[in-house]
Amino acid sequence: MNKTLSNFFLIVILLYGCNSVQSEEKCKEWKVTNGYVRGNSKNRYIFHSVNGREYKNRFLLSFYGEVDDELFELKYCKSNPKNIEINYCKPIFLEKERTEIFKGKIKKIVKYNIFPSKYSIQYSCVVQGKIIEKEQELPSDYKKRFPNLSEGQFFEVECLLSNARRNLIHLDRQIK
Repeated sequence: MNKTLSNFFLIVILLYGCNSVQSEEKCKEWKVTNGYVRGNSKNRYIFHSVNGREYKNRFLLSFYGEVDDELFELKYCKSNPKNIEINYCKPIFLEKERTEIFKGKIKKIVKYNIFPSKYSIQYSCVVQGKIIEKEQELPSDYKKRFPNLSEGQFFEVECLLSNARRNLIHLDRQIK
């Protein structure tokens, strides 16, 4: 299949997937919770629970790396908890999870040409002598919130002690 045709199918899949989640205008009341990701790069899902019932939705973006049980903040519609909006910019840790801070370096700021354009940050850190590389989506207003963000800068990276691949970069905690 040629590149143009495969890009067309990717855009159609992303638009279909994004439209399958209700927008704020259609939902009268949103609640916040967290969800965990499981699966492989071709078949990933995010799971969340509401009132003891578990829900499963496709996890559409796969540029975060293969990290099972990664947690993300998400909103669900109170009247229909299957309808969610995932905050891809905000992987999280639970209070009971033990984490440690490491020095991370920004390798690249990436622009994905989907509509609307999305940006992510590729970074690395060294944990117990092993280089860990990861990518995390940036908020849409990142240029306003972090106007001096650039490749080569150092920031705190918080890693789960039991699985350092589960980590997040704190762009509000630069290391000079």
